[in-house]
Amino acid sequence: WDVCVQDYMWIVVAGWIACFVMAFGIGANDVANQFASSIGSKAVSLKTAIILSAILEFVGAAFLGGQVADTVRKRIVDFDVFMDNPELLMFGMLCA
Repeated sequence: WDVCVQDYMWIVVAGWIACFVMAFGIGANDVANQFASSIGSKAVSLKTAIILSAILEFVGAAFLGGQVADTVRKRIVDFDVFMDNPELLMFGMLCA
């Protein structure tokens, strides 16, 4: 490969930052949807809901996140198309 890894390190860093921010926002939205009625009806205290949501969100991401990655890797993107131009795939995945 004639591509220098250092030339595209910015894509990796920008992708990591974007993924972190998006995961934080999506997780916060999921927690609000899950526990709003329970907290509002006083069935669960706020402290208990925070502890439960932290545990359950982590477990879900840790154990089910691989299936999402497999879906993208095997069923959505045909990597053979990008064999000659991996930079384009990296940039496309960052934009997605």
